[in-house]
This record gives sequence, structure tokens and C-alpha cells, in this order.
Amino acid sequence: MDSLARESGPNDEDTPGQTSPGEAAHIPKPPPQRRFLGRFLGWLFLFSVPLSFAAGTIAVYIHEFAHGLAALATGGYFLGVRSDFFRRSGWRSAFADAWSEGYDLVVLGAGISVNVILGGVLLWVALRRRSLMSRLTLLIIANAFLSDLTYAVEGCLADRRSDLDMAMILKDVESETVRWLCVIVFMLALCITTCIVARGLFRCWERVFSSMTSLKAFWVIVLLSNPAPLPHSGMGVFRLFLLITFALLIGVTAWLLLTRNRSVEPLRVQLFSRWTMGVWAGTVAAVLGLAWLQNGIRLGVFRETIAQEIHPAREAVAGFLNEYGLRDAVGSDLPERTQLFVVGNNQTLIIPSYAGEVLDVIWLPGIDRLLAVYHMGVLQINTSSKDMEWAWKPEDGYISKAYHGSQGMILAILRSPPLSWPEKYSIYAFDGIHGVTCIYPADHRPSTPHFTAIPSPSAWLTVGDDLWEIEWPGDKENDFRVHRHAGLSKGLSFAGFSGEHRWFRDKTHLRSGDTSVSFTDVDSWIVGSQGLYTIEDGKRWRLTTPEGAIKEEGNIDNDEILLLSVDQGVPWVVMRTGEVRPLTTLTRDSSFRVSLPR
Repeated sequence: MDSLARESGPNDEDTPGQTSPGEAAHIPKPPPQRRFLGRFLGWLFLFSVPLSFAAGTIAVYIHEFAHGLAALATGGYFLGVRSDFFRRSGWRSAFADAWSEGYDLVVLGAGISVNVILGGVLLWVALRRRSLMSRLTLLIIANAFLSDLTYAVEGCLADRRSDLDMAMILKDVESETVRWLCVIVFMLALCITTCIVARGLFRCWERVFSSMTSLKAFWVIVLLSNPAPLPHSGMGVFRLFLLITFALLIGVTAWLLLTRNRSVEPLRVQLFSRWTMGVWAGTVAAVLGLAWLQNGIRLGVFRETIAQEIHPAREAVAGFLNEYGLRDAVGSDLPERTQLFVVGNNQTLIIPSYAGEVLDVIWLPGIDRLLAVYHMGVLQINTSSKDMEWAWKPEDGYISKAYHGSQGMILAILRSPPLSWPEKYSIYAFDGIHGVTCIYPADHRPSTPHFTAIPSPSAWLTVGDDLWEIEWPGDKENDFRVHRHAGLSKGLSFAGFSGEHRWFRDKTHLRSGDTSVSFTDVDSWIVGSQGLYTIEDGKRWRLTTPEGAIKEEGNIDNDEILLLSVDQGVPWVVMRTGEVRPLTTLTRDSSFRVSLPR
């Protein structure tokens, strides 16, 4: 690296041009202080700052596209990239809308890994360049890529709920030893690369300022040679590590100052004009690139088919299709387009609906009606004319969850508006056939309801320690009836009926009398007339009776299950291929197939 001080020759781009003694005598020399200030401002604002900005923008693009390409390489999705640079806290607010099931660690770690590897390669190349301008340019670009090491350390120290890459990678790691091992490894890498880059930058700036500098200019050179990026958050632990990095950086820089070569010939400012033209062209491109990134670079859409209701008698399935585009600046996953559907052997009905989060869909073929429950209310669609109108909207608050039974039974949980205190809940019951509604205030958060049709259409749910039974009105009645069984649930959530037996659940187990079944390792479960049905590993099912006996068990084809539902006490499954069949039927005589929209 000291070879910079010995470069000479008429063809060297960094060597001053040759002048005769007579010509040199007539060139006026500005005062040293003015020469130093002009040279410092020229290098800082015409070269160093714009090059750092352009290199940082390139590093952001490569980081985010690395996430996306890793997702595509592992069979996932890449919808695009977006930044909130002009409204939030800078480059760190950029993100890639990319994921791949089963390869989360690969996708999350791709951005940091690629940038650090590229930064290391650029640093290796820079240290072997003899040209000062080439070396200086490569060092600044390498530092922009290596700044991801700081991002990695910050993610290791961040809260588990953070959306930083390393925080999400370590989210499921229970061992603090692993977390602190990652902190130590990344901090060592950060300290080593910081010192190497600082040493290289200092040798370059020494070539520029050495003949004009004194001890007072030491801090100027330190400023230009400081490659350590600032933290994204203000955590005290991270600031401690940052102080260690700065202390090491200042120590190395002080040693370089004491050992600098004072006889080196400085580089003339006008000789890097062609470099500054390229740097400023790159800076303009970086600004345009950030503006493009701000608006979002859309590369695709993701369609999610969600089955909500099975009609075995009509061999039909109802549900909705969400189409997701690039997430917005705050990471919202609201769909850009929503379609309701009813598909079967005799009909295919697809109706565009309001874009938003659909909570439930109910098909009433007897009256040509389709009901969709949103946070803002219940939407009613005429399946013949496709006219739609709001059947009901809450006057205060919003619908947080919605469930349905047979014959148009809808039960929704209402919550008070966000940020209101204390939080209040209500139970909204809706009869889709007769159009009758009723709202009941609840003093505790209601549980998921379970619907029964015998002896009368009802919904059962837990509110606090009480078990509520909401009975739907019949053909000759217009009012709901509520029966509250005080203290019957004992704080457990009601899960369903198997004959005369009740099932309740806590955070880890489903219970009926003395029978207890863990559902922590279960993919899905549902209570039917014979007992509790569970599905493990996506393909193995089991029926456990309220007495604790394993009555039936078996395997289903290795295909993804979209819906597990109960119709008249019998469990049915909807597969991603469109096959619909009873869960416990080994032969497929009762099964049918539909063409699900995609």
C-alpha cells in the first residue's frame, strides 16, 4: 500500500504533469490554508460524498434483489422491492417482498451474505490496485457493501419482534449463546474490515493532503477515512460495541498519522475531473433509482385460494381468491384484488368483490345469495344479478373475527375502535336467510364458536368463565335466544360437541372429561359427532373419542389441505388439487372434484 508514495512516470494518471522551471516561476501559488480548504471541500463534495451515496444505493438494490433471487431459486415468490427512503430513516427502510416456504433462513440471510461477500471481494481488489483513484473508488464502494455487517450486528441485538433480517433469523432460537456468538462473529468481522478500509483510505488521503497538512488537519483526515456506519437504533448495548469500533479505528488512524510519509507528492484536484464526472453521473442515477425504489418495483403477484364452505349435497365449494401485489411502505399485506367464488360440477361462479381482508364467506344456494364478512361489515351479493349491498355495518368498532354454521348462521366478534381503552367486545349474530340480527355485549373476549343444528340451530362459545348458547330464530320466530351457563367453562374455550360430550381447550390441550389431547404438534383439528379429528404432518389423521380411545386413524395423499370442515357431523377436506372427500372414507366413492380458481 505504501507503493502509492513511490508512483511516478509520465504515463501515470495520478502523477502531476511536467512543467519547465520558467513556467513554474510564473504560476501564482495560493496561500496554504486556502489550498488545503479548497482541496478538502473539492474531494469531500465532488467525490467522496456523491460516490458514497451512489455506492450505498447500489448496495441496497443488490441486498434486496438477493432476497428475491434466493426466494425464486428455492421455489418461492418475489413480488418486488420498495423503499421508504424519503419519508423514514434511510436505506434501512428498504425491503423485498419475497418468501419461500421451508427456506426462510436462506431468503433472510441472502441479503447480508451477498453484500458482505461482494464487499470483501472489492476490498481485496482495491488493496491490489496501484492507481490511487481506482483504489480510493473501490475502497469507498467496498465500505458501502460491508456496512451490512453493522446491520447484522444490530439485528442480533434487536428485539425478537423486530423486522431486521438477523432478528427474524434468530427469532426462533431460544439459546442466548447462539445469539451472542453471532454478535461476537459479526463484531469481529466489522472491526477487522473497518480497520482495513480505514487504513486504505488514510493512505489515499495522505497522498492528497500530506504536503499541506499539520496536526490540526489530522481530524479532517480521520473524518474522510472513517468508514464505520452509524447504528439504526439507539440501543445502549450496540452503542458500547460501536464505541469499541471507533476506539480501534482512531488508534489505527493515529498510528498511521505518526508513520505517514511527509514527502509524498499531493494529487492535483484538476486531475480527477473525469472521475468526478463519472461519480456525479452515478449519483444522478442513484437518486433516480431511489425514487423508482420509493414507488416500488413490481415484479409479480401472488394469488391465494381460500376455501371456506363445503356443500357435499351440491358437490360445490365456496370461498374467495385474494391477489396480493407488492406490499406498501409499512409492510401491509392487504390484497389488491378479491374475488368470491362458488365452484362445483354444475356451476362456476366468480364474482369480483371489494378488495380487502375477507373474514368469512357463506353460500345460500336456496335464495341465490352469497354473504362475505369483512372488517367493515357483512356484504350481500345476489348470485344471479351479481348486485351487491351491505347487509349490515357496525356503528362503532369493527369485526375482528367471523364464523358461520349451516343455514346462513353467522356469528361475528366485534371489537371497539383501535386505541380505545378499555377494550370492549360484543357478539353479533346474523340470520342470513331471514335477515334477523342481534348484538350482545360481552364482558370478556369471546372464544371461537361451535355451531350445532340439533335439536335447533345454535352457536356455543365461551365468554370468561361462562358458556353461552345462542339459539337462532326458527321460521315462526324473529328473535334470538341466549342461554348463559355460569361457570360451566371454568375459563377454558369451548371447542365443540361429540354427542352429549363437550370439548374444551386451553393453550396446549383439548379436553373432554378425563381425556386430554395435545394440539401443539397438530396441523389442524376439528370436533365432529364421533370425537376429535386431528391431522399431523399434513397427511396422517386420527379420531379420538371423548373416552380417550383411538377409534380410527389413517393417511391421506401427500397433498396440501386447504380446508378441514364438518358437515352434519362428518369431517370433510378440500385438497389443493380440487379434490373434496370425507376425511375418514378410505374409498373415494363419496368424493368429488371441483376446479378451484387460481
